[in-house]
Amino acid sequence: MLELLRKTLLKHQKSRWIKMSATWDEGGMGLTKVVDTLVDEVNCNTESVIVDLGSGSGQLTIPLAKRSKSVYAVDISPPMLEQLVDRAGQQGIKNIKPVAGSIEEVKFDPSSVDFVVTNYALHHLLDSDKSLIAKSIFGWLKPGGEVIIGDMMFGRGSDSRDREIIKGKLTALIKRGPGGWLRIIKNVFRYSLRFSERPVPIETWVENLTNAGFTDIKYEKIVAEAVIMSANKPKQ
Repeated sequence: MLELLRKTLLKHQKSRWIKMSATWDEGGMGLTKVVDTLVDEVNCNTESVIVDLGSGSGQLTIPLAKRSKSVYAVDISPPMLEQLVDRAGQQGIKNIKPVAGSIEEVKFDPSSVDFVVTNYALHHLLDSDKSLIAKSIFGWLKPGGEVIIGDMMFGRGSDSRDREIIKGKLTALIKRGPGGWLRIIKNVFRYSLRFSERPVPIETWVENLTNAGFTDIKYEKIVAEAVIMSANKPKQ
């Protein structure tokens, strides 16, 4: 049953992101502060191999490629990867390796990469797959490697931070008038019913990473629901 649900959701996600690829660069990039902070957090060099999960059109991939050996750009939408390759080519960047596929299914050799990064992609995963991807990332990383996650991290109103985030979103959407009211209705399905968006609290991600074997887990609240979390694979 879980596998059937996963396949159905992946089919929906692929269709959704293929459709969004046409206008993503014009209106969907957003969260500039999160992207900039993520890029700054990656202490890579010209020998570093990086995996970007949910790369989109390259907001993280391209700046990281400029100062690393290579970046594997993983995305479920082939058109998104085509945009990424075109953008990189215009800047003379040739060390990006596009990987068309879902985060849930992608595989890399054990201990083969130095960094795994991801921005606003993992909240789409089922909760069980969030735990599994943490373990997969741990396996891909070389000893001493690092994962850096930028994502929405909040629950469903069980603590004061959750309630403040939800209140802020509702207030902003109400002020937009009818268009915002429609978004509220859509978000009930996306967040409350966890149809498409499935964020979990900071504590859940700390637990996922700890259970996978990571240490030195740190996080920073950036803006509203956005959090950047990093963790290391022990050197020994």
